[in-house]
Parts: sequence; structure tokens; C-alpha cells
Amino acid sequence: MIVPGPMFLMSYEVSVFHADRPAAAMGRIPGPGGAEMTDLLFRSVRLFDADARLSVMTDDKTDLGAISLPFTRLSGPVNFSELMLERTRAQCRFLESDRFDRPVAFLDADILLNGSLAPLFARDFDVCLTWRGDELMQPFNGGAIFFNNRRPEAARRFMRRVLDRYEAAHRDGAGWFGDQMALAEAVDLPLDNTAEEGEVVRDGIRIAWVSCDIWNFSPEETPIAIMDRYAGRPVLHFKGARKVMMAPFWSLYFSAGAPRAASLPARLAAAFALAFALGRYRRAYRKANRRFGAKANAAAQRRSLAPTVAELAAGLGGTGRLVVADLECGDALIGDDLRGRGLDCDYQPFDSHPSLPAVRPLDPETSAPPGMIDLVLVVGLIECLRDPAALLARLRPLAGTMIVSHAVSDLRPLSRSKRAKMGWRRQLPAADVEAMIRAAGFKIVERRTDDAARAMVWACR
Repeated sequence: MIVPGPMFLMSYEVSVFHADRPAAAMGRIPGPGGAEMTDLLFRSVRLFDADARLSVMTDDKTDLGAISLPFTRLSGPVNFSELMLERTRAQCRFLESDRFDRPVAFLDADILLNGSLAPLFARDFDVCLTWRGDELMQPFNGGAIFFNNRRPEAARRFMRRVLDRYEAAHRDGAGWFGDQMALAEAVDLPLDNTAEEGEVVRDGIRIAWVSCDIWNFSPEETPIAIMDRYAGRPVLHFKGARKVMMAPFWSLYFSAGAPRAASLPARLAAAFALAFALGRYRRAYRKANRRFGAKANAAAQRRSLAPTVAELAAGLGGTGRLVVADLECGDALIGDDLRGRGLDCDYQPFDSHPSLPAVRPLDPETSAPPGMIDLVLVVGLIECLRDPAALLARLRPLAGTMIVSHAVSDLRPLSRSKRAKMGWRRQLPAADVEAMIRAAGFKIVERRTDDAARAMVWACR
């Protein structure tokens, strides 16, 4: 068992993945931004390990000016519709680089160190994960991963394995949670494992795990949680709405330049103030995350449906070069599938929150593409719109043909809570979708069932 103890003489690096999502994609959330949280994290690292090296894996545009300590910027491409997958790719690039010359902790920005990581890195492992145990298919939290560089190639092989599993089997979780599924499969523990700490060797890779209760601890999401400094827990993870607790926690216990106790009146005052801030932040955070989650899930569904959509589009055909409007296009990769099928088209991608320069802004809740269109794509969208029937009615005068998809309840009905988590407003049976299509004035000429995406796709004129 690893117990936090005296300082070990070991230099390590803390590296954070942070890239600013397009502002409109999340909305304005009261509380700290990613760079502000990273600054608090880095300052907490230096409280306990003055020689620790600091870095941020990011893109070229993210503003990191709020970080007050020296750090290294590691820029690379970031596709915001695959944010967690991009984080895994960035971590893999880090380990493959010359920078991996010391142990490294990949930490989320919403973490504060509450002790040194040196005792953990003193243990002989290649990778160490944090076990939470309350999630059967996702037993390891992806927000804190520790790599030793004693056998660098073993660490790299593990991360390559995670990335391969992620891209091959969990692309539908590219926006969220897929990394934790891939981690679990890379470790391959028995499903009935209950040990909070342990070690296995897989293909010569030493994989350890330690308890989240010590090395990745999340306080309760309540104001009174700030009354405790959590001594003996070196990693504090302010996940979700807890993010608003980070700055008050820092002010109470760390702002003097060293860990300290706080008086009872100061702690009570902080808890009272936090009660108001936490409620406001919790509501805004959940609303924004639902919005981003809906786009991430829609992007995953679109990737799965792309070959079917392209095949149906080729069948609808037409003469000459076709004008194709793709609504809520996300990463706009369907255009590549259309061209790959030999379709001669002027592909026009639209999105309510564009993340690529070539994508034009358009809100499908209120608007339709300008001009006349040969083919309009409504893929992965019916689930999320407030009024999909109104959109189809707006499209009828403009579009000669349409392809529309829906994850119909006939194939895999989801519970209300699951739909809410995915950002869906509805899940209709196929008959209701077809009635909506006909009511808008379209005629269904072909329907397909896509088992992989668990959705139906209709080609319409």
C-alpha cells in the first residue's frame, strides 16, 4: 500500500491537456476557466515539489495567459468533437517524445495537489492508474494517470494500446468517457476485481493502480466540504460543479505560500459563500455540458453513419454537380465520404457552433441554408432539436432531396436519464419519424437500418 510520507528526492513533470472549446459551444459558465484552474494546479505542485516541471498540451489558439508560473506549451491539432480522444493522442505524443525523460503525471486542470507525488513515483511501475471501483466498465478515472520512465518503451506501449483500443472500439465516446473504457480494456482486470490497490504485468508492462480515495479524491459537491483540508490525500480532484470550489479552497489553505490550517470562522465564511456560488455554477455547468455532450454524441453517430449516408446520397444521384448542405456537420468528415463515393458535389458544411474555418454558422432551430440545395443532410440531429418538424418544413421548399437519420426507439430504447445525459430531447419510433417526413412534404424513397449506429436512415425526395 502506498501511503503519503516524507519527501522523496525525485524530479517529475505535471502535464495538463487543455484547449478552449469554442465559446458558443459551452456558453458562459460562472467560475474559473481552464487556464485559471491550471494556474492553481501548477502553483499547488510547486508548494510540494519546487523542482517539478510543468507543461500544457494544447492547440495554437488557446489563451494560457492566466498561468503565472513558467511552463512549456506543447501545441498540436485539436478536434473539439473528439476532445477526450484528442487528449489521449496528445498524451501518446508526449510519451513518444524526448520530453519523457522523467516521471510524468497527466492531470486534469481541475486538480490541486495536496501533497507530493514523489512517494508514488518511487514505486516500480510503468503506469499507475486510479481505481474508483464504482463503475464496472470504467473502473479507472482518466483525470489522473502516472507514468514512470524507468522503462520508457513499456510506458509507451501501454499508451499506444490505449489509443488503439480507443480509436478501434470506443470512437463513439470520443467526446467523453471513451478513454476510460479503453483504459479498462488495456489493463484487462477481471470484472469482479475489488482490490483498491494492486499491480499486474501485461506483455512486460507493469501496471499499478491505487485508490481514488487517496490519489484522485473528489470532495463532496456540497459547501460544507470546504471545511476539511483533506490532509493525507495528495491529489484533490474538483470534478464537475466542484470546480467552483478550487479558488476558495486555495485561498483558505494554500494562499500563504505553504499548506496551513484555517480558522473555524474563516472556514464557515467560505462554506456560506460557496453555497450560493455552487448552486449557480452547478446549474450552468450541467446545462453547458449537456450541450457539448449532445454535439459529441451526434459527432460519434455521424461518423458511424457516414458510409450509409454516402451510399444513399450516391443512389439519389442527379445530373451535374450537386449542392449538398450538411446541417450540424461537426467535423465535416461526411464530405470526404461523399467524394469517396465518386459524388460530384459542392459540399457546404453548416453548424450552430463551428469548430473549423470552412464551416459556416447556421442555427437549425431557427434557420435554413441559403439558396437552393440539391441534397440536405439531417444526420444525428432529430434527437436534439426542439422542433425537428419545423426544420423539415423549412427545408422542403429549398431542397430537392434529403437524407435524415434517427436513433429510433424501435432499435434500442434509452431511458430518460440516458437520453438527458446524451443531450437528446427525444427518441421517436420509426413510424413517427416517417410521419414527420411526409408531413413536411417529402417522399421516402429508401430506408436503411444501420446496426452499428443503432439508427435508421431515410433517403427522401
